[in-house]
Amino acid sequence: MITTKEDIVEVDALTFYEKFKWHKDHNTIKHTEQVLLRSLEHYTRECFLFLMTKDYSAGLAMEKSGRIISVFKGNSKYIGVGKVLLDLAIERGGCKLECNDVQMLRYIYGRNGFVPVSTSPLDENDIYYTILKANEDDENHGTRLIFWIFDKGLKEKYDSSKGEVYINFSEIKEFNTEDEAEEFRDSILQNICNPTEELKEYILKIIDDYIFSSK
Repeated sequence: MITTKEDIVEVDALTFYEKFKWHKDHNTIKHTEQVLLRSLEHYTRECFLFLMTKDYSAGLAMEKSGRIISVFKGNSKYIGVGKVLLDLAIERGGCKLECNDVQMLRYIYGRNGFVPVSTSPLDENDIYYTILKANEDDENHGTRLIFWIFDKGLKEKYDSSKGEVYINFSEIKEFNTEDEAEEFRDSILQNICNPTEELKEYILKIIDDYIFSSK
């Protein structure tokens, strides 16, 4: 069935954690190693929004900073649920996220108005690093993180079917650590509404038809 906003409900931290953990434990999530289950303490302390389908088969969480995390889909009957979940999170202030560098996730987030601005190697202490490293030649597994910011103009361009947006992933700056890549991403997010010429030049290398007035 095609997903609508009426199919999504807001839940509390404990419900989100338990339902998400059930899907992880029962391997219902395709490429489950791409989606990190955080601790209940993290969800309770850092997040303020938890969205799930009414049958708890898909969902996401959002931190107080506007960072979208734990986007997952199990064996769900809902078609297009990822877009609806992201749309609702964006309406509530979602403005950034990270994902492993795999083709599927590049497509999902790029199609929903997110701009990739920095990358870093996946932390070797990540619980899924060994799995991802062993399969790094598979397009569904990556050992590099991509850091994204949301752009309203790009989303409107996609949603109105006015054309595709070409993203040049080879121009994205690479950093040695996740902290450095995240700090750089957050600095861009803070300055994108009043960009320097250097920032404009950098963003236009990644998306050559970026419209800065869209923010």
